Amino acid sequence: MNPAGIENILTRITGNNSSNILGKLGVLGEANLFLVNPNGIFFGPNASLALRGSFIATTVNEIRSGENGVFSAAHPGNSNLLSVEPSALFFNQLATQARGNIVNQPTYEKVVGLQVSEGETIEFVGINVVIDGGKMVTKQGRIELGSVGDSSLVRLDNTENNYALNYSEVENFENIQINNAVVDVSGKGSGDISIQGRGVSVTEGTTVIANTLAAQPGGSISLNAAELLEINGSFVDADVSVDAPLPVATVTVNTPHLTLTNGGQISTATFGAGASGELKVNANQIEVIGVSADGLNLSGLFTDVLNGATGTGGDIIINTQTLKLWNGGQLGANVFGAGQGGNLTVNAREIEAIGTIAF
Repeated sequence: MNPAGIENILTRITGNNSSNILGKLGVLGEANLFLVNPNGIFFGPNASLALRGSFIATTVNEIRSGENGVFSAAHPGNSNLLSVEPSALFFNQLATQARGNIVNQPTYEKVVGLQVSEGETIEFVGINVVIDGGKMVTKQGRIELGSVGDSSLVRLDNTENNYALNYSEVENFENIQINNAVVDVSGKGSGDISIQGRGVSVTEGTTVIANTLAAQPGGSISLNAAELLEINGSFVDADVSVDAPLPVATVTVNTPHLTLTNGGQISTATFGAGASGELKVNANQIEVIGVSADGLNLSGLFTDVLNGATGTGGDIIINTQTLKLWNGGQLGANVFGAGQGGNLTVNAREIEAIGTIAF
């Protein structure tokens, strides 16, 4: 058991090898666990977490605490004892050393591997982040995936769910890939998902989900890509069941270029008496193209009142220079139940619709 008063445990790898997590990783007690290795972190077959607190995995060079505290993996001799909580993650520029990635690659598709206790946080912060199958789960908690370049400082803001990543001082981002995976913060009140990179690719049947299942406030899904956000044959979704207090779960997208292809969808919905949240997209160029290979799913941006639902659907707000809807790609504030649908607002200079409808 951890000594009383220990809130954070910082673990660093100071050699030249990546960390290979092939079994259970955890700590006794309630403390949050920081795993630091600039050379990379790999979660392989049978990797799992045994934690009551939060988990932060990062390829950062050092964790800073306040004005003077430093916990360095690259130069451990420069570290000093941290007596206060971590406040920032710092990535040096390594001219002679290749930076390691953070990779989650379980053996079995969509099997729960990386999970923490209800209300806690999972964060991956690295130069490149790859989620290749499996499930990342925290009920009513927070999941953050961030990919930043060298010479970057990421602030750690205190939140109800321990820490949130603050990129206000980051000027260069790198890439995130999420393939055939589940990222889930659903619960009685949904949690929060934040994904921040340069190129963000969500493919191969991935589900990013934040559902509100009881009468508690919802969270948010925030997708931010400095260059391109790609949703290919995958789903980003925030649904509501019963009538819940504000705020309700929302989805926000910020990127210069958004593509939804092969049945890729971003949506909010109600399947009960609750009101679903807003879907807001800010992009210079949006391309919504085609349907899934089996023809069952349309590529699109949707807010839905599902069958049997009596709640109100959320609004869709799209701000863009160019919107292209091709070969079945759609926008829709849909009503399949008894509730009232939301509003669909598109602010665009140019709209091109070929072989599709918006409704």
